[in-house]
Amino acid sequence: MEQDILIKIRDLHVHFQTREGTVRALTGVDLDISRGETLGLVGESGCGKSMTARSILNMVPFPGRIIEGRIELYQKSNGAVKTIDITSLGEESQAIRQIRGKDVAMIFQEPMTSLSPVHTIGNQIIEAIRLHTQVSEQEALRRAVEMLDLVGIPDARSRVSTYPFELSGGMRQRAMIAMSLSCNPSLLIADEPTTALDVTIQAQILELLVRMQEQLHMTILMITHNLGVVASMAHRVAVMYLGKVVEEATVDEIFHNPMHPYTRALLQSIPKVGEKTSERLWAIVGNIPDPFLVVPGCPFHPRCPSYMQGKCEKEIPTLQEIKPDHKVSCLLYKDEKSSARTGAEEGVSR
Repeated sequence: MEQDILIKIRDLHVHFQTREGTVRALTGVDLDISRGETLGLVGESGCGKSMTARSILNMVPFPGRIIEGRIELYQKSNGAVKTIDITSLGEESQAIRQIRGKDVAMIFQEPMTSLSPVHTIGNQIIEAIRLHTQVSEQEALRRAVEMLDLVGIPDARSRVSTYPFELSGGMRQRAMIAMSLSCNPSLLIADEPTTALDVTIQAQILELLVRMQEQLHMTILMITHNLGVVASMAHRVAVMYLGKVVEEATVDEIFHNPMHPYTRALLQSIPKVGEKTSERLWAIVGNIPDPFLVVPGCPFHPRCPSYMQGKCEKEIPTLQEIKPDHKVSCLLYKDEKSSARTGAEEGVSR
């Protein structure tokens, strides 16, 4: 539903100008994030997942910049909806600083490098709270302790005065989540939040995110390589390859009826319980193209098992809704989509 959309991304392009040439990090991303959902963003390393997240916050690192496209944030206030084009805001403007942390917050991949090593956990959370709300330092401290307690840090009142290096990896990630949630953001971007943690702590962090979403009624953009995490948490899934979304559908559709050859290949490469340990793991043929190289036609065609010679290397597919709530960017379904549209038009004319 249009009125339920929180973030709308259209034709987003991000380029990095380097001495060696131009790296096209994003090449036309189209994506909708609805209120209250968990959207899983998956794909191989370098496909543009984290760059899409940073673009939503207008935090593309130098020398990269957004060269084309729109990212619209729909703010709800007193029953009215205000549309903000994030790409039109300056990277250091007051307007974007008000959005970061308050409307959109982010959990980074490695908390040890994201948290300041010379400030206490409490000071960093207090700073975030006071930046976006008009409260006293005592009230901000009370809120910081409350958030640390909410995310499951024991003895939160004393832990608020500790430094990041005094905490374990799991505790640091919980502190990062507490900071991200301290201003009740509408959208929480979780960029590989469990990568550096062991399996037991990973499960605890994921359970925490699910619980926080239910309590705070927020939206989550979950960026991950782990399709198991996606299966357990996400409502919808967007699959990225070489800077654009190639398939988007509900989590059940993606796992039980994948339509893009790349999505099928990703699912086939997952190790399965019960398989013989002597057998080699299945891998996608070929490698991701050189970042400076512009692949003609469909970006996946050099590695695609369904490659159609004379077609896939010449024509660029677009993301289209093949069936309700299932979008695919693949020439395999172009004729199918056209015939379905023609049939619908004929039915109307009759």
